[in-house]
Amino acid sequence: MIVPAESYAPADTEVLAHLLSEMDYQATLFPGVHSIRQAQGEMTAGRLRQLQHDLLSEQLAHSKKFVPFYSELLAAYDVDADPFEALSHLPLLDKATVRSSMIDLCSDDLDPITCRATQTSGTSGIPLKILHDEKHLTHSHAARLRYNLERGLTNHYKMLMPFQNWFHGWVEYTDASIGLARVAQFGTPGLDADRVGELVEKAILFAPDMIFGHPSQCVELARALESLAPRMAPRVVVTFGERLLPAARALMTDVFQARVVDAYGMREFGTIAAQCVENSYHVTGERLWVEVVDEVGLPVDDGQAGELVVTNLTNRAMPLLRYRTGDVGALAAEPCPCGSPYKTLKLLEGRDLPAIELVDGRSVAIGVLTRTVRAYPVERFQVVQYADDRVEIRLVGAGKSVDLQAVADAVARITGPSVAVSARLVAVDDFIGSRLRKHVDAIRVSADTPAPPGPVANA
Repeated sequence: MIVPAESYAPADTEVLAHLLSEMDYQATLFPGVHSIRQAQGEMTAGRLRQLQHDLLSEQLAHSKKFVPFYSELLAAYDVDADPFEALSHLPLLDKATVRSSMIDLCSDDLDPITCRATQTSGTSGIPLKILHDEKHLTHSHAARLRYNLERGLTNHYKMLMPFQNWFHGWVEYTDASIGLARVAQFGTPGLDADRVGELVEKAILFAPDMIFGHPSQCVELARALESLAPRMAPRVVVTFGERLLPAARALMTDVFQARVVDAYGMREFGTIAAQCVENSYHVTGERLWVEVVDEVGLPVDDGQAGELVVTNLTNRAMPLLRYRTGDVGALAAEPCPCGSPYKTLKLLEGRDLPAIELVDGRSVAIGVLTRTVRAYPVERFQVVQYADDRVEIRLVGAGKSVDLQAVADAVARITGPSVAVSARLVAVDDFIGSRLRKHVDAIRVSADTPAPPGPVANA
């Protein structure tokens, strides 16, 4: 059952219809999700290693037979004897290769009816389209059930996703695939303060067991509740998609009086790692294999920092093997005090997604801006803040003409009149990098930093 969004714009109708259809499909996955979760049971280090061995062997055998990109690369290796050795001989896979070789990376054996396409958020400035199959989806949902149990949640819980930017109003539905959860989302773009207040009141009455969203969204809800009583009393707050800063964690802990758990992930894979009771990030090892490599792509020992490289053990539709995330971290050399058999991941530099602090006192999460820009035909982009009152979107088109004026105007509608917004078509070399990362989604520079050459439009 789905409760339609209230007073939504006509453009949202198609999105909501798709959501209803997708929930019907996801419900069919629950028996498989439950079976996987039951079969895995209580995990030990030995059982986890054997599971990874078996899944990787199956993934490589499938890729060798059905995925053109990997067929020749794996031809010389016995993927059954030592799949980890065979994997180590594959080249690292970057975003540019995924874009240029998407067809060859897709399995000749995929089922187009059950596959689901997703587009990455573009927080690296380079959005990609990825295909996932039912095996990936069911294993992802099964891992989520495990995380829920660790957070004290069983089936039939209520989850709130606050301050969404894809619609305005309220929508409720049941998502069977993640434990028969009753999910409520509300969005506020373009709504006045009174209407936002009504939605917050409705969220209180919904009484969620879990609040789930980007840190900026959950913080906005916490601030809206600070002066209200009674407040909602969730069991847990789960954040993802942006860097969770200490001040944000402290505010949410105080307002919600609940444990705050952060997760690290990517659209390409889903959740890669999530925090335990010790606040350590544990890799979702029952469906992913994570490596850390140095500047020339060679694996480093546990405890040493490098770029995180991820292999999806379950997605047969479009296997991403040894995929470069662009994020820097290390796998812990010692086990976590919590006793989990899953490897602990320490993030050293990632997609921080800082908020733009505006002269009028407001802040806008970079994630909101990137989701706006990727609606246009861009291959790569970067948000550059020159000062509190000036923002430029640098971009490279994706083989089509990009309406720079439309991009600038769309971003300006979010930042408001206190900020001068421009959109500029640039060369790849004009993107600003950092010491550890080639792709930086957003960066702040001094006000007198010269802009690169290229066509520009001002909002």
